[in-house]
Amino acid sequence: MEVVTPVPPSSCGIMCTVVGHPPLFRFCPGDGPIVTVSTHSGHAVSEVAARALAIGPVERLREEDPFTSFWAFPGDWRVIGLRSRFEVDLNRPPEQAVYRSPEESWGLTCSWWAPPKVPTSNR
Repeated sequence: MEVVTPVPPSSCGIMCTVVGHPPLFRFCPGDGPIVTVSTHSGHAVSEVAARALAIGPVERLREEDPFTSFWAFPGDWRVIGLRSRFEVDLNRPPEQAVYRSPEESWGLTCSWWAPPKVPTSNR
């Protein structure tokens, strides 16, 4: 019986990024009907966010889910988050995607200042 070793999810796909910042997510297109998403596998933060964060990399890693990208591997189409949820939480609405208080982030003080609220639009 042949044993197939999965290719790490970071080896596929299209990087989605904003110039001057770490990639936000990786999109891996496929041919089948199954889409898998790993929103909290990222640990990277931009330089701007790193200066504002009051929580260090080790503390962040406890609440991030770095190995969930491997759970997404069986999907035909994959979306893998690469940015730390402490910079932007990809599965929250835009107005809640940046933690502003400990109540929004498991009791952790995440930043040295309260980020401005994102205006909501008529969607």
